[in-house]
This record gives sequence, C-alpha cells and structure tokens, in this order.
Amino acid sequence: MEKFFDCEDGTATVEAVIWLPLFFWLIGASVDATLLMKAQTDLWSVASNTSRMVALNRMSPSEAKTFAVNQAGRGENYNVQVTTNGLTVETTVSRSFDDIPHFGLIPSSNRNVSAHATYRIEPTL
Repeated sequence: MEKFFDCEDGTATVEAVIWLPLFFWLIGASVDATLLMKAQTDLWSVASNTSRMVALNRMSPSEAKTFAVNQAGRGENYNVQVTTNGLTVETTVSRSFDDIPHFGLIPSSNRNVSAHATYRIEPTL
C-alpha cells in the first residue's frame, strides 16, 4: 500500500486538466477580440472612404449609402447613415456582432460594432 501512495506518476496530469482549458479559452477569446477589432477597422475604413467621397463632392449622400454597402461587401446586414449639414458630412456604419464570424467566446447578444467618420465638405469652384 505504501508503494501505491509513493507513486508520483501522472501528477502533472492534474495541473494540465485544470490549466489547459483556461489557456485554450484565453487563446480563443484573444482570437475573438482580434476578429471583432478587425471588423470595426473595416467598418471605419468604409465610413471614412464614404465621407471623403461626399466631402469631395464626388457623390450625393443617397449615392453614398449604396457606395458604403457595396464597399463593405459580402452581403451582410449593414446599417449605413450618411448625413450632411452643409459644412460637414457624417457617416456611420454599423453591423451586428452576430453577423461577424467569431467563436462566440465574447458575449455579444444585442450588440453592434460601429464606426463613425466626419469630414468637412470641400468648397466647390
């Protein structure tokens, strides 16, 4: 019986069973956060390019909505708002967390990822 209690084979298994799931969850959550930040960066790029095109008088706000959806691509549901007040153009592009591919380790119910860009409208000659 003493030989049984003195045996230390498999002692590292206990720590591995406790810590490995935590490490895998941390890695997965890091990947999730990276994917969500990339999605927000892409939305910011769309909002910025759309505002710039309207600010340079290359398209109207109504055309800009179609431009933003086409630039975002991939057919997901985007909410695009383009407003002007004569001096500035503001573009907001948003998308639901659920439409962004990710592992789901970060709680995302009823949340949106959005980006906002404001540009000053260039004077026309």
